[in-house]
Amino acid sequence: MSDLLDETKDDYLYNKRVEIFKKVLPFVAIFTLIIISIISIKEWYADNQRIKIEKNTELLFEEFTNTNLKIDDKLEILKTLAEADGSVGDISRFKIVYNLVENKKIHEALDELRILIDKSSSEIFINLAKIEYAGLLLDENELTNKEKSVVQTYLSSIEKSQPLYDNAQIYTALYNIKTGNNERANEISQQLLQNEDSFESIREQAESIISYINKTK
Repeated sequence: MSDLLDETKDDYLYNKRVEIFKKVLPFVAIFTLIIISIISIKEWYADNQRIKIEKNTELLFEEFTNTNLKIDDKLEILKTLAEADGSVGDISRFKIVYNLVENKKIHEALDELRILIDKSSSEIFINLAKIEYAGLLLDENELTNKEKSVVQTYLSSIEKSQPLYDNAQIYTALYNIKTGNNERANEISQQLLQNEDSFESIREQAESIISYINKTK
């Protein structure tokens, strides 16, 4: 019975992480072309940047439109784009993470997320990387003490005034379920559910977690 409950819990955690990640990532991908266009216009008259921008635009267009690209070719394009400064590099690295996760290369995905956390200048991208890093670790059957510490550190570092705070709280609730503290997970979820300022998707996820906890009592 205990094994069955653990298996159900792990499946639930994995499915919730994938669901949340897939909700966030398309928005990141959609705005990539907009961002590259803005940067291209802003730096158009900077001669030393023009060639780089044009090359990045070509690469980005290829990555978005060529559906026949093999994973290795796609990653090669994205890795080139990931070296760009600012949002273009950050978004491209997130797309690398997405492709690696899709192909079950989790350790490589974690490496890319660490680069984002350490080098990105954007608070929202840093927080998103921390959340996704924690989510990938939560997919593990068992967390080591070091992994537990990393998850707690990353999620708790996202403050209430910062972007994606509510998302971090959802993952904190999932972490507490994973580590057997359903009571704390329920408290967090109830707070999110009752917060009128939270997005509807956040409240739906909180309600789903509460429902899961009630079923396991």
